[in-house]
Amino acid sequence: MIRKDLNYPGLSILLLLLFISSPLFSQTYNFRNFDLNDGLPGRFVYTVNQDNAGFIWVGTGQAITRYDGFDFVPVPYSDSVSTSFPVTSLTASDGTIYYGMSDGSVYRVAGDKLIKTEGSDAFRINDLVETGEGSLLAISQSRGVFVIDHGSGNVTGKIGSSADDLLYSAAAVSETRLLVGTQHGLHLADFSEGSLVTIPGSDRLPMMKIQAIVRQPGTNRYIVGCEIDGLFMAVVEGDSIEISRIDELPEVNMARIQSLMFDNAGNLWVATFGDGAYKLSIDPVDGALKDIERFNTSGGLPGNDLKSIFQDLEGNIWMGLYGSGLSLLGSDAYSFYKPGRGDQDNNIIYVEDREGAL
Repeated sequence: MIRKDLNYPGLSILLLLLFISSPLFSQTYNFRNFDLNDGLPGRFVYTVNQDNAGFIWVGTGQAITRYDGFDFVPVPYSDSVSTSFPVTSLTASDGTIYYGMSDGSVYRVAGDKLIKTEGSDAFRINDLVETGEGSLLAISQSRGVFVIDHGSGNVTGKIGSSADDLLYSAAAVSETRLLVGTQHGLHLADFSEGSLVTIPGSDRLPMMKIQAIVRQPGTNRYIVGCEIDGLFMAVVEGDSIEISRIDELPEVNMARIQSLMFDNAGNLWVATFGDGAYKLSIDPVDGALKDIERFNTSGGLPGNDLKSIFQDLEGNIWMGLYGSGLSLLGSDAYSFYKPGRGDQDNNIIYVEDREGAL
């Protein structure tokens, strides 16, 4: 449990508040939840992004929709017959939003329209990665990597991959190297010669399906999320990868990781299937875990099955849930504690700040 400090000297507040008891000391957050009754076109939310105009784009199992703060407006696919759904999405450095679809197609947002990228013959796009110079790579599950030109939005090249190694996630290490997550673990791959070639000796986490990879900003450390084996930290040095489990997180070690995101303050957000979301404070210098906070149904989320987490330009956190719609945690949201372990109601009658501790 994370201590919440109120940084106001001499604070002494008398509260006459009645709280409902909870089996454990828990925390409730000020979530705003959206579902079908609010105009959301589907309860299964896979991706959330924001365009340069400030609109929130939500990828659901039924449609991709644009939210203007009042209404959800479904945006039709350019071919008008698509029956796929967005698996992954990326807001590129130029502000363009791209979607990788379940049928292997790629779409990009142009104004209020979705334009299909030409040249992709993939089965399924599991990840979208932008390299340092702005090249966009679409990671297909079984047909390699497709290179997309920002100007035209179309595929301009293909990087082959081993046919028996399914690709699920990736992160850019350099202009010609990727940290790749597969059904057989994690490895460092070079594609300077036109195909993904594993750097000898770089294979890690064998027999684990790597669901998500994200780089800690300003470092050579990558957080790796496994489908059923929790979180690991990977440090890339030259041709080698040093891997370690984040041992301070026993409650996350068996979590089914779905996606990872670092927010503007450097906190790591972890979306899981079955355990809600976690917010981790990781030291940018040594990578040590400092704090952890959990968000689930006991704290106001409508469900514990998450697919994605996104932070908008105002610092708000959006959570896409599998079967429970969309949730928004405002950047100025404050928390409510529910103390007590018994069946009786608990009255908080006094709160005082003493030497920085509540």
